[in-house]
Amino acid sequence: MNNALRFALVGTDDAPFVILTGSLDHATDLATLDLLRSIVRSAPPCSWTLDASRLDFVDSTAIRLLVDLGHIAGPDNMRVIPSPMLARLIRLVGVPGQFSLDDELAGPPARPLSAVPA
Repeated sequence: MNNALRFALVGTDDAPFVILTGSLDHATDLATLDLLRSIVRSAPPCSWTLDASRLDFVDSTAIRLLVDLGHIAGPDNMRVIPSPMLARLIRLVGVPGQFSLDDELAGPPARPLSAVPA
């Protein structure tokens, strides 16, 4: 069962804060993703915070959205607070420079696959 992606825009005009909940994966409604991109694109230049700590499932769709939003917002203007699952995916894929990652809430890094006993 897919828990649909939802988002709330809070904060101020110069420091918007987006809260994501649900699942951000291949089944996510494209119109929802496009709406979020449009909101960031239409805003004046500012520092965004994207709280993804409440996402319960992510796949490469989440990485793509974060890269897009980071590119739209501009250098150093997108801070992401990831869920533990998203933090592991970001570390695995390696997405340099598009956004800053505030993963204090995401827990310790996962052990590399080569360190996992067979």
